[in-house]
Amino acid sequence: MALDWKKTSEWWYARYTVNGKTKLVNLGVKIEGHRPESINGRGNEAFRRSRDRAKIKHDESLAAIREKRNLQHLTERMIELKTGEAMKDFAVTDLIQGWERMPKKKSREELHPRYVDAVHATLRRFVDFIQAKHSNIRDVSQVGRAVAWEFIASEESRGLSAKTRNDSLKRLRAVFRSLQNENCVTLNPFDGIPLHTENHVHRRPLTPEEIAKVLKAVEDDDFARPLIVCALSTAMRKGDCCCLKWTDVHLDAKDAAGRPLLDHITVKTSKTGDTVPAPVDRRLKAELVRAKPNADGQNPYVWPRQATMYAENQQGVTWRIRQAFERAGLGDEETHVKRKRGMRRASILDFHSLRTTWITEKLMAGVPIEAVKRTSGHRTTDVVTEHYFRPSDQQHLEALINGGSTGA
Repeated sequence: MALDWKKTSEWWYARYTVNGKTKLVNLGVKIEGHRPESINGRGNEAFRRSRDRAKIKHDESLAAIREKRNLQHLTERMIELKTGEAMKDFAVTDLIQGWERMPKKKSREELHPRYVDAVHATLRRFVDFIQAKHSNIRDVSQVGRAVAWEFIASEESRGLSAKTRNDSLKRLRAVFRSLQNENCVTLNPFDGIPLHTENHVHRRPLTPEEIAKVLKAVEDDDFARPLIVCALSTAMRKGDCCCLKWTDVHLDAKDAAGRPLLDHITVKTSKTGDTVPAPVDRRLKAELVRAKPNADGQNPYVWPRQATMYAENQQGVTWRIRQAFERAGLGDEETHVKRKRGMRRASILDFHSLRTTWITEKLMAGVPIEAVKRTSGHRTTDVVTEHYFRPSDQQHLEALINGGSTGA
């Protein structure tokens, strides 16, 4: 670090070099008097006084930098003594690799591709932010709390919903915490940044009239109809409906004693990995019986076209279902609402609404919540009641009247 000036500026600067690049930092001291030819020239008295003040400022900055380096060195040394390992550098540009190798509840193969893509996108945005705004930062150990706050503020400025903003914060907090365990960073810069309150916009269940309209609209749609019927009958998620296998279908089965068993399906859900049973009602059984003659013994899926499209183009499946809703008279105005905050409108009627419909209907019919939770594949009853149990005002009033005791 050294004292410097610019021919075109009236201020004194401190010059330093980081990673081979020279930087000039304004010391906040003006150059006064007559400038000599060189920075070390005598000049007049006013010039010398300003240079002396700049040197004092320069030396104070240098001392602060050295103190910070000493503190960092002391911290690194303490960690080395505690763990028996020296701290390792980790490049900011390698954050995706850091996330890939960090411990997770699910194996890499079990993670949904869309979730992985979303995490990678968040980490790429952070790397791009560092390279654009703080090009002097190379290692994660150099990322401080102020930089972390600045990035989260940049996420908010994109107009994200509270949930999407919180997801970005959680992902970065998790990967930096993992790097803490690897001794790459001493403090997690994203710890202490609060989450925003999330204003969830819940899907609503379809009314009986809307269900009838949707089923009427897909009578001749051999792609959308089986999926819609499957979700209405079992509360299965879109991917699980598309990828239902014949080995999970149990029709007209009998137990070891020859007694008939209830028709049912068993599915290992794509989201939780849990195996859940669901009864097969009359409507779903008709779809399964219709699909059976097309089974060739080679393809394991009940609906091969849907399974193929889900694997290759999930948005294509979503589009086919949306088209079915539109044919039923449920257009954009009925299926979406504007968020209080967020770039995109919230969907309130879509394929996931079929799942909400099933859960609401079963709970209103008095099915025990534990049974509903197990079949829907949720881990807690709180999720079921908070996000999926959405009775209409009429259903609510009827339940109170029909469920209450009658008095004299």
